[in-house]
Amino acid sequence: MPKLPRGEGDERYSTHQFLLEFIIKEFEVKTAFEAGMGRHSTRQILAWGAEALVSVETNMSWIQRTKTNDLLTEGKTHIKRHCRLATHGDSFVDFLNEEYDLVFVDCKPRTERPKIVTKAFGLAKFIVEHDSEDWPEGRWMDRSLPFNYLEERVDPTGEYLPLNFEHMDPNTLVWTNDKSAYQRLLEFKKEIEEG
Repeated sequence: MPKLPRGEGDERYSTHQFLLEFIIKEFEVKTAFEAGMGRHSTRQILAWGAEALVSVETNMSWIQRTKTNDLLTEGKTHIKRHCRLATHGDSFVDFLNEEYDLVFVDCKPRTERPKIVTKAFGLAKFIVEHDSEDWPEGRWMDRSLPFNYLEERVDPTGEYLPLNFEHMDPNTLVWTNDKSAYQRLLEFKKEIEEG
């Protein structure tokens, strides 16, 4: 049975990692779009099997921090990795213009997240949003706020099923338009909760 990992320091908040790993490996994800780069996720998406990753970030320091990830692609000509800096006035959704197996959302400002998720409906088989609690900017980890995140993420296709991994701290939301994948994710969630 899988167990929810707990790291030290900022890794304590990387509860989404085991879920990303499961989705990428179980469903053979090959293409991914990442809104908001991370010390772990950017590197691991490629390490777990994705062959093409487009990462978009608003903070140049995060792009610099993940430069070592290029070592993962060295000698692997089938892997494509592109970093994009969203400058002032750009929106993450401006970069989301093609289909992907996975869209991963973990960016700031948080006001961009509903726009990204909504645009990803119809473009991705899986949409994963980490830190999905309804926290306003500057009040991260404020548990006194209501959980109404799904209300702002409108699926115009009507084909996506949401799954809230609310037992994770922080939460992670997953949407998929693949019913058999959704059933497998439900089983995986139950294994973890009982684990």
